[in-house]
Amino acid sequence: MVSSPTYRIQKIIRRKINKADSEISKLNENQNKIEESTALLKHKVERSEKEANQWEEKNKDLTEAIKISQMKIDGFKEKRFQEIEKFEKEAVNLCELFGSTSAMNDGESIQAETHKLYQQIEQIHLEHEEINSELDKSRSELDDLVLYQVPYNQKEVEIPLGQRKLTLKLFEDALEKAKAQIEHLNQLKLQKEEELEKLISV
Repeated sequence: MVSSPTYRIQKIIRRKINKADSEISKLNENQNKIEESTALLKHKVERSEKEANQWEEKNKDLTEAIKISQMKIDGFKEKRFQEIEKFEKEAVNLCELFGSTSAMNDGESIQAETHKLYQQIEQIHLEHEEINSELDKSRSELDDLVLYQVPYNQKEVEIPLGQRKLTLKLFEDALEKAKAQIEHLNQLKLQKEEELEKLISV
């Protein structure tokens, strides 16, 4: 039986329709995959932006804390320097006083003791200067790291929080060490003052 032209045309049209439906189905499937990927990517971008904002806030807080620590250290150093300077002046005056009265009070022994105390005071002064130098070095390194590091890309506009925490910890350790050393110097100062008082009362 020979197919009629109309039947053949209908068959060809149905094939094309089926093929088109198959292509449309594939396109719809691809579109769904693209939409899912887009949604996932959008979620990741939003999460990254949120995390970046959180890091930025933490970095700002840490930078402010570092600046406050620097101000406290500057004030602490200045106060201790003034105390040491005052103590040195008093010690020099006492040394001059002992020098002028040594003939009346077993001069040689007092002069020797005074010289010894003066040397100890000088040693205290040197230790104090060493502490100041250490603090200045730490502060300089911190300034270079926090204030002057040039960012190479957007991620480095703010210094990583871990690096800032490590630097701050080192700086705080240096401060505690300096406080302990200066406290030790204060104890030596009191001790030497007591020894000078004893010499005066001789």
